[in-house]
Amino acid sequence: MEHTLFMSFCMANNLRSIFATPPTSEALRDFTPLLERSFGGESARYMPSLADFGLTADDSVAANAARSTALPTILYQGLLRRLASDPSLSESTSYRPFNSRTNTQHTILNPNGQILGSVNHRGRRYADVAHNHGDSQVIYFRAGTKSTDASYGQIQTIFLHERCFTHGGFHRQVFAAVKAYPPPTPAQARLDPYRTHRGLGAQLISAQLDPVVEIIPMHDIFSHFVSCPYSSLEPPPADEITGPFQDAPCLVVVALDEGWNY
Repeated sequence: MEHTLFMSFCMANNLRSIFATPPTSEALRDFTPLLERSFGGESARYMPSLADFGLTADDSVAANAARSTALPTILYQGLLRRLASDPSLSESTSYRPFNSRTNTQHTILNPNGQILGSVNHRGRRYADVAHNHGDSQVIYFRAGTKSTDASYGQIQTIFLHERCFTHGGFHRQVFAAVKAYPPPTPAQARLDPYRTHRGLGAQLISAQLDPVVEIIPMHDIFSHFVSCPYSSLEPPPADEITGPFQDAPCLVVVALDEGWNY
């Protein structure tokens, strides 16, 4: 299956040169509805696959108290921000840092966690970039976005964390620290040859990672993706020395999950 998926990705990438050629692009315009129906359409919804019935990372990871250590500040502060902004995770509990002397009525957030090199989540293996670059390239839902708004990113760290609630009880959950790949700039998006053929499942993203680290629950990560560098066949505008892709390179990406349909 992986061989077939990668072949499909290469074929889609090779079609870029055809779509970018003006005469061919104009000729294909009349056949866009047929292409979209053939390649799956433009719907942006997640279609469940057999892997989605597998165990989640929260269920498959066993806690090991001996391996629990103080979380790095960037992870701990990021987790505090995520819990404060996401009621579905906090369950009406207000958290404060363990070393804070203000808001003493708030619950102290456990500063310790268990760093994990990789986890199995719904039949797929996810890892941080230091352990496996391919398994760290993920598609996920960002906090505060609609369920159909998928983002692309790279896992920097995976950790298991346990927190308590105001109403009592504890919850153990696996999180990933992710850096996002931003979308292309407006100038790049105008030259994106895939934008009119979303059924191919390919799109452009920036090749430069955002420096901000987001804390993402593993249940909001649903697929890996493959990528290759993108080079535009379009010449730069007459009033510019370089085109929009020379100063800010992009990647062509395709999801490696048969359940994701663009």
